[in-house]
Amino acid sequence: MRTLYFRRLITTVLVGVAPRRPHSELASMISHSVVEPTISDFYSSYLSWNWPGWKLARQDGRTYFFPDGGAVQRPEQGALIAVQDASGNSLRLQRDSTGNLQRAIVPDFGGFSLSTTHITE
Repeated sequence: MRTLYFRRLITTVLVGVAPRRPHSELASMISHSVVEPTISDFYSSYLSWNWPGWKLARQDGRTYFFPDGGAVQRPEQGALIAVQDASGNSLRLQRDSTGNLQRAIVPDFGGFSLSTTHITE
């Protein structure tokens, strides 16, 4: 059923793009097409609940931390709050209640921090 739907969708798209091609040629193009999966940096990563938010762990050991997004009103409120590499070095991102970045802190390098100011228009 899905294959039939997919072929109809692709045929519709191809016919819309190249209406002068015969239907048999379009069918041949579809049947010989192979969709390869795309492998990215996040291939085989896993997402897990890590109180009080989410942890996204990559295969290379880098881990991204996100807050619980249950009651967010803006996308920024669910933005990244920390990153940790395989060696345990971390970068923490402090945000205000609306999700705007206030400070980036690198605790492993003497607590180095970078403060930001959010300008509202």
